[in-house]
Amino acid sequence: MSKRDQSARQILFSASLHGAAAWCAYGLVEYTLSGLWPLLTNSTTELMPWFWSGTGALFAIYAVLGVLLGMLAGVPVAIFGSEATRPAIRALGSGTLGLAFAASLASQPSLQRSEQIGVAVGCILAAVAVLVNVSTLWRDRLAFLTGPFTASLLLLASPWVNRVIFTSNAQWFPQSTFGKLAATGAILLVIAGISWIASTRVAPAPGLLPTLRFASAFGLLLALGIGLGIGYDRTGRLALPAQAQATQARPNVVLLSLDTVRADHLSLYGYARETTPHLAALAKEATLYANAYAVSDMTLATHASMFTGVYPRSHGAHYMQSHPLGQPMGSLPTLPEILAASGNLHPKGASPIFTRDTVECFALRQGPDGSSRALGWDTPSQESSAGHHFSTNSIGHLGFSGCSLWIDLDASIAAVLLTNRTWPDRQSQLIKRVRPAFHDAVRKALSGQQTL
Repeated sequence: MSKRDQSARQILFSASLHGAAAWCAYGLVEYTLSGLWPLLTNSTTELMPWFWSGTGALFAIYAVLGVLLGMLAGVPVAIFGSEATRPAIRALGSGTLGLAFAASLASQPSLQRSEQIGVAVGCILAAVAVLVNVSTLWRDRLAFLTGPFTASLLLLASPWVNRVIFTSNAQWFPQSTFGKLAATGAILLVIAGISWIASTRVAPAPGLLPTLRFASAFGLLLALGIGLGIGYDRTGRLALPAQAQATQARPNVVLLSLDTVRADHLSLYGYARETTPHLAALAKEATLYANAYAVSDMTLATHASMFTGVYPRSHGAHYMQSHPLGQPMGSLPTLPEILAASGNLHPKGASPIFTRDTVECFALRQGPDGSSRALGWDTPSQESSAGHHFSTNSIGHLGFSGCSLWIDLDASIAAVLLTNRTWPDRQSQLIKRVRPAFHDAVRKALSGQQTL
């Protein structure tokens, strides 16, 4: 083997190791910001069991990508015989990381301002990697930016700060676009400044010592995260023994959903107009969640997640070509099933949640003369969607997508219709014929029965 071939192999081997180090460092920073930070700063955070297996698989993927892309980036250096110093080879790993990060964000259909900054930082790191490998002058000036953790922090700082910090309700955080840009730029400069100071004050360690330090830090933080995840329950407190949990009082659970309501138009969340005074009064004696987000922009998918606790991609209750009306959720347990299994869903002998007088109040027509509207409900009209067999003492509610709920208070019968009349064309009005026919069929099928 010639000396040149031996040198080329050494370059490729070193580039692959530095690539793996850069990508694993990115994974560690990402894991810290998305897992450990919420766990340590938010008492309601729970990391599900799949988080740990998913994190392990992700680190393995990052390591493999780092090796392959680092080796690929080292090919030009090996071929053209550039001066393969340690800073130059290290820059290759950070360069592949920055380029992949920018490409991943740029492939999305729309980007927020913080993500646009992330794309710019990724492209800059890729350009720095090239400059460090082609110019000794730029190598001396910019090599401090190519450290694995420095590059990772620079890439993730803007998206994370804008998603976690600037969404806080603290008044001292900048709210204007210019203020957020200035604050983000200052944070990036602080990261770069600390890295530059460290590069000028601390001499690089020889041999395998940096790799051993990295592996030790990686293992320590990963073990810390796993320990915290095992030791904390879903309320953020240290897990109690099963017997202690069993002695706690069972809470009353009533779920009320206000569909298609925007938080930024509720005075409860700071809207200028007084739109929700009663909710605001309730919030003074309750827990108000300031950072609650819907998992989807569709009623079906969002409510399915509320009742199952999993994302739409897991329960499948959303539009997809193979199942245009949504695929069955299969054996996924729902909230009512869980409460029923634990004895919390109206235990035997318990008092009704609502008194008869309260229910009758909601069934009383409240609108002007001739209106069928009650308090939050509709009542049967001449051409009612409830059909021809529900009594006048019935209440119902219709959904734009075609769903409906009708309750006959006299017969103690409830009929729920779950459908999607907006697919494939929301202009169709055939649902007006389907609903009364459905409810007539339900009443005929239950003829002679008192309850559903």
